[in-house]
Amino acid sequence: MPVPEIVHRLLPLLDATDGPCEVGAGPRVVTPDGVDGLIDELCDPERRLAAVVVSVPSAVPLDDWISDQVRPLLRQVTGLASVHVLSPTALPLFNVAMEYHKVYGGAVRTYLPEVDPASRADAARHQVLARHRMEEDGRRAAALLAREPRLLAADRVPPPPLAAVPDLVLPPEARRPARAERAPEVRGPDVRRSDAQRRAGQRTSRSGGRLCTGLAVPAHLTSGAPTSGLSAAGVRAEHPARPEPLPGAAEMTAPAEAEFARLAALHADKYAVPDSFGELVGRFAEFPLLQFTGDEKETLALDDRPDGSGWARLTWDGLTALQEYAAAAVRGQAGGDFKQWCEHTPPGCHHFPPRKAVRWESRTVESHTKWKRERMLPVPPSVDSSRRAFMGAHLRIGGGSTAPRLHYLDDCSGSGRIYVGYIGHHLTNTRTN
Repeated sequence: MPVPEIVHRLLPLLDATDGPCEVGAGPRVVTPDGVDGLIDELCDPERRLAAVVVSVPSAVPLDDWISDQVRPLLRQVTGLASVHVLSPTALPLFNVAMEYHKVYGGAVRTYLPEVDPASRADAARHQVLARHRMEEDGRRAAALLAREPRLLAADRVPPPPLAAVPDLVLPPEARRPARAERAPEVRGPDVRRSDAQRRAGQRTSRSGGRLCTGLAVPAHLTSGAPTSGLSAAGVRAEHPARPEPLPGAAEMTAPAEAEFARLAALHADKYAVPDSFGELVGRFAEFPLLQFTGDEKETLALDDRPDGSGWARLTWDGLTALQEYAAAAVRGQAGGDFKQWCEHTPPGCHHFPPRKAVRWESRTVESHTKWKRERMLPVPPSVDSSRRAFMGAHLRIGGGSTAPRLHYLDDCSGSGRIYVGYIGHHLTNTRTN
């Protein structure tokens, strides 16, 4: 639903604010002098609505980017969020200060209230819309961007002055006669579902009762996991129809069933697969049994490579398969380790190439002090009191001189999690040394 035209007309005449943020009819350009003020606004506890921050590609003039991309994209968030465009000179200053909450390359990031710049985990709450989505399908990108600000605004209690406005009551002569409604035509159960959703339902219904999308998660494992407001609420809005129930679905808990519907619809949508590591890191919370403990800078550096987009998509495939495996492993239904899972992927589950799943590093690497130290990667103290663990298991997500890798620790039998300690350039070994 578009923003009413009256909002576009009234906002230029009003001094509308959201806590410290100005909510205007158009974007506000932030110069280097305004970076600290913008960060203060994002972190201010009185901010109630979303704040949208736009980056400008290095080769595109600021005014052209605002007129050609920003204004059409943001028309659906007018009045629902404060909008800020970082000038080319302000962008690096902002990203240095917001180490875990960066935005760059023409992307747009939506910052929810209560931003914590020092928290890597908090970064997952603030969604990134990549530049290529705006250029591929501007209308869809605008709808995706407006989803979270709209849900957030609808969830807020109106301020007292607005709540005191009485409802509009029309006199009888001004009311239109009600139209006679036609009885709805009875159709089959799949009429309102897209082809992608039907295929997702068919894939999962052939899984023999196993929740292969990584969804039947015990409540004690998911209650503390961070969730993504955009993906969860957005999928409900865009995919109202649920996949067909699995055999034995009556035994699922309500949270597991809801998570099943969410991820099945999410992965049926081609736009759900990120094309950059910046977006991938920002959406890591969509995998509730995986925890990223690594250095985000190492991962984001892969976006600078020509093959970065393809690597990001393959990494997403690997994370999806790891999530499905973990969901089965915590129930004792995986039938082996992740390598075996890839070799014998259950019907309906996401297949990841077995040759790209490596169980362990070579004996040479493990016995080399320096190389082994590189693979001693962060884990919570509940897993190891030293806060480090050797992560020899890894996924091959690229070749060439960079040969990026994803290193992880499978602790499904202990804490019920898989810890991803590194996504980045190939660590040192006999070939790279």
